[in-house]
Amino acid sequence: YSTGTKCMFYCIVFSSDREGKSYHRGPARPRSNRTPHSPPARSRPAPAHNRPRLGLTAMAKGVEAHRSPGSCFCQRSFFVAAVSAAVLSAWAGVKINESRRIKEFHSQQIALLPNLMRNSNCLDARTIARYQNVSCSGIENEKTFPGRGFMLYRNLITMEYTRKMRKFVESLPSRDRYRCGCNTAIEPEICRPTDRWFYSELPETMKILEQKMKDLLATGGFSRGENRFEIQSGEFSGINPWSYPWQYINDWCEWMDSMKSQHFRVWITKWTGLPGHQGRHGWHQDGGPIHKFFLIIRKEDPKHANLKMMPFDVFNRCKPKVDDAEYRSKGVWASPKRGKHYYFDIETIMCLPELEVGDVIFFREDVYHDTQDVLKDRMALIFNVVTS
Repeated sequence: YSTGTKCMFYCIVFSSDREGKSYHRGPARPRSNRTPHSPPARSRPAPAHNRPRLGLTAMAKGVEAHRSPGSCFCQRSFFVAAVSAAVLSAWAGVKINESRRIKEFHSQQIALLPNLMRNSNCLDARTIARYQNVSCSGIENEKTFPGRGFMLYRNLITMEYTRKMRKFVESLPSRDRYRCGCNTAIEPEICRPTDRWFYSELPETMKILEQKMKDLLATGGFSRGENRFEIQSGEFSGINPWSYPWQYINDWCEWMDSMKSQHFRVWITKWTGLPGHQGRHGWHQDGGPIHKFFLIIRKEDPKHANLKMMPFDVFNRCKPKVDDAEYRSKGVWASPKRGKHYYFDIETIMCLPELEVGDVIFFREDVYHDTQDVLKDRMALIFNVVTS
């Protein structure tokens, strides 16, 4: 910005002529040969090639600016600065209008909530603050698993075992490694190890997970009273951050979370080997009687690329009193009979534990979860557990 301002100032004040000379004033006129007694000479205008030229005139007519490289550079800098300022102003105006419309829409929907959702427990700021304080309490205690639906184990897997898993992932081609964790239909098979691979390559890890699964079954925290389990398969799930400022595009554009966007970016990754697929997933439930062990094997920053979890006990107090209502994003709930309505944002009451290498989260298939962000690199190994 400062460089463009300086160039604009010099273009206006110091205009250039054909030879590249700069003028502060008009050129010095030659001394006159008049005698003291000769009549005064009629003033004549200076020749065209000696007449001083102002920068504004040259910029308006576009004559001298194209003849002088310095003026052309200054004009280009000024043009780029002006266009950038106009684009940023337009983008800011669009965002301000969009936020104003969203606030108006939210106020209208909240006024209609008693008829739509018949639950206003999570609209009070005090209630939300109380739920925030208890959403992550006791998640490392197995006794809280029946009420929460997920369990956190700190440093469950040693660095020696995670190093072996990380070595296998890093040996994969980039076009396959960057696609690990995307939709199953377009994910490479090498990203989905089978139970045979688990027990042959990771026998110690499987023993630890089996023991933890037996302890969880003993708590009776499963909806159908299961007492048997089997670790069948799994997948590697990675997050591939983009460079600044493109890493924040998911927050600017909602289309990035759609399935069409995921297919398009995975296609780019497949044919170019570039990290087009970032690994972001919105709020969702996995479904089916398939529970998951989520093991961190590589992570750049503990404060980013974590999992956002929604505890059962907190969610049941705030969820809409409509059976077919499903959470979408940013406080919007969808119902086949009632359409989309703004109710409350579960981001305000979710649990966000900071994970490190070796930490494991176990969660049931009906627990809402989401990716925190895609700002830092992360690789995880997921173990699918089937209960009966």
